Amino acid sequence: MERLMDAMRDAVFPQYSDTDPEESVQTVRESAGSLVSAFSDDAPEEYTERVARRLADAIPEIRSLIADDVEAISLNDPAASDEREILFCYPAVLAILHYRTAHVLHEAGAKVLPRMLSEKAHSMTGIDIHPAARIGRSDDLCQRVHPGKGDHRQGIGNRGERLAYPFRTGILTRSAGQDAGNFSGLRRNLSPRPV
Repeated sequence: MERLMDAMRDAVFPQYSDTDPEESVQTVRESAGSLVSAFSDDAPEEYTERVARRLADAIPEIRSLIADDVEAISLNDPAASDEREILFCYPAVLAILHYRTAHVLHEAGAKVLPRMLSEKAHSMTGIDIHPAARIGRSDDLCQRVHPGKGDHRQGIGNRGERLAYPFRTGILTRSAGQDAGNFSGLRRNLSPRPV
């Protein structure tokens, strides 16, 4: 999994990588194929190749979504100084990269690998995003909900697939104990739980 996520990071953030982007995409495809095969019972080769190809083909969209996510952090967190700091220092970026990778694999039909990626990100960042959750493209919702305010909290629970929201309502840091905002249908002062 580490090889897959290292290659995803290199493919999604090529401006900060020494690896050729095409080589990174090929490594993503090979790693995803071998991992899907290893964690799928008697999966035909066509299936593992289809899932791996789907992930490799999704890299430009993932890159675009994460660029929006980084911009959302930059706009909403007064402590954020530049893109490089956000990419390398904010646990939310690591969690969202794992989520967006796991989500593509989940949508392509992989079962175990997406959850493993989600749990790996959870153990590294404290942020648990279910692979089936639907986190859309960043928009101005956070500015309407929290005008001019950074969005620091450990979690808003969506309990797997039930809640869809744009990233700007999401998580920027691991600061626990802060209130969860005024989101309709959600309680305030949530204890940490999966997103």
